[in-house]
Amino acid sequence: MGSEGIGIIVRVSIIKPQRLRQGDKIGVISPAGPVDESELQPGINIIESSGFRVRLGSHVYNSQGYLAGEDEAR
Repeated sequence: MGSEGIGIIVRVSIIKPQRLRQGDKIGVISPAGPVDESELQPGINIIESSGFRVRLGSHVYNSQGYLAGEDEAR
């Protein structure tokens, strides 16, 4: 058997969100590994100095071993 395709073409529409504006809020979460505040703060500073507001997820600093908190919280 060869590696030939079956000739199906799929067209996908790209949905482009509106450009962020100064004063808009950017949410920050940690869906996988735990985050250390000292490592996250420089990124928050960059976002804020660019004119955006930051909203941290309620579990952003949670950790359980090598994970960012319990499954239900992530």
